[in-house]
Amino acid sequence: MSLIANVLIVLLIFAIGIYKLNKDYKLFYLLVYVYYQGLITSASLTYIETGIYISEQDRFSYFVGANFYFFIFFILSIQTLELIIRGLDKNVVAHFPKFKIGQKHVGYRIISISSILILSVLVMNLTLSSSPLFSDSVTRFSYWENSRIPILKTLFGNTATFLPFLFGITYLKRRRTAVIYLLVYIIYLILIGQKFSPIVRSLYSFFLPWVMTSNLKFKFNPFIFLKSYFTPIAFLLFGLVYLKYSIRNPFVFAGAETPFQAIIYRAFGLQAHLFWGSVEQFVYLGKPLSYDISELYKGMHTLMRHFWFGDPDHIQKSIENGFSFANAYPAVLLKIFPLWIVFPLHIALTGLIYAPMGWLLKNVVENKCWVVSFLAFQFFNRTGIAFIMGYYNKAIPGFLFCIALCVYAFLIYKYRIQRKIIANQ
Repeated sequence: MSLIANVLIVLLIFAIGIYKLNKDYKLFYLLVYVYYQGLITSASLTYIETGIYISEQDRFSYFVGANFYFFIFFILSIQTLELIIRGLDKNVVAHFPKFKIGQKHVGYRIISISSILILSVLVMNLTLSSSPLFSDSVTRFSYWENSRIPILKTLFGNTATFLPFLFGITYLKRRRTAVIYLLVYIIYLILIGQKFSPIVRSLYSFFLPWVMTSNLKFKFNPFIFLKSYFTPIAFLLFGLVYLKYSIRNPFVFAGAETPFQAIIYRAFGLQAHLFWGSVEQFVYLGKPLSYDISELYKGMHTLMRHFWFGDPDHIQKSIENGFSFANAYPAVLLKIFPLWIVFPLHIALTGLIYAPMGWLLKNVVENKCWVVSFLAFQFFNRTGIAFIMGYYNKAIPGFLFCIALCVYAFLIYKYRIQRKIIANQ
């Protein structure tokens, strides 16, 4: 009965996603991370609650009703985000800056040239460095410290997640060229040891400018996706992961004896175990809560230290090297406060931080303010990481940027109104 209930929740989340997609495909795409996290986390909880060995907690799972609690979080997230973003669209008129030289807009050219230069530098660094794909002495966690130009990580981040978004802007005018850039970038990700999640995010980022500026009469059709770029890329990714696990299966000790079983275990067994563990510990078993809101600042690290079963120094060193579990939010809230505080707090965080950043990105992309949209995308992406991985320290710069840009837009709007009044006098 518990398995049936969990499967029904997964199907319900999928059905809600299809309904929202057909209702407003642009808003759905903007919030696709939320739908993706909802579906993959719910599926993972369904798998975990059948009773598996959780390698990152060194214990076996069992049914505690975690999927039901997660479904509440999912519904609250979607409804809050839609309500706030639509409300801002309806009631706020913002004018954001576009880069000009004389009367000519140059934002597109700046973005296009910058993206190919950055990609070229990253590829050059890769060719001069050891690739985790071909070297046993280098992993995706140690790639940058062993690369020839490690400062590039400081400048562009671990995976330069903004690049596919920039290629997506190029795609609006030069489709074939942009697709080539994207493929080179995906190959680059694979060669520096990245796998599924960064590549999925790159596909989302790439098509975001096109979706936000399109005007389609859209209805969900699975055959459209089968004919798109997603299908060959998905098969390629699956093949690469299968090949890697055929050479070395890291989950044999957890009962995943074949490469396919290892893929299933990695995709579902380790995605939502922090949420399951938090429900089991602090809701089902009722263990003491911390009531320490500062634990939210780096929520992932909070839960990693709490659930790690071995030497604390080992997990601390892993954290310092950039290693993470998955999906620490909203799980970390369950460690801090009781449910009657957690759900309203989740609504407040979503409405005050995530929704304004989503609205800002939607607005600047639709109005083709390309340089500002690059900044907005960076901060929106970091905010998304906060609401999935639990790194709330990454959401603060974006929140401040959103406030500053909205203040700027308001002042410009007020200035134009005053000029109009003076001109009419």
